[in-house]
Amino acid sequence: MKLKRILAATDFSELGDAAIHRAIVLAAREESELVILHAMPKPSVLEDAFGSGGDLPARMRAVAGDRLASLVDVAMQAGARRVRGNRRGPGALALADAAEGFHPDLLVIGADGKGLLQQFFLSAARSP
Repeated sequence: MKLKRILAATDFSELGDAAIHRAIVLAAREESELVILHAMPKPSVLEDAFGSGGDLPARMRAVAGDRLASLVDVAMQAGARRVRGNRRGPGALALADAAEGFHPDLLVIGADGKGLLQQFFLSAARSP
């Protein structure tokens, strides 16, 4: 079976990155269209958890955008065709909406439950 469209979802964890890189290899080998999806929490969820007035949602969107752009570049260099990154709302709904609109032949999901929010704070805690 020829894979024409692959939808790959990640939380940017180590497991998520491994799944995305596997999807990139498959997309390059099959000459498939690849969509890389990352679901972002709604700003209101972040504000409820951390208070309003901060720039956390904007910073998280910027980090996610940079990570998606990097993964798209890797996929294009590997030979995948028509690659695009996508950020959407809450996880399950974002994945369902993307799958309904894109009609993938293969869905690749990589997550370990330590998504961008947790990684964002862990990396900030490690920074000098």
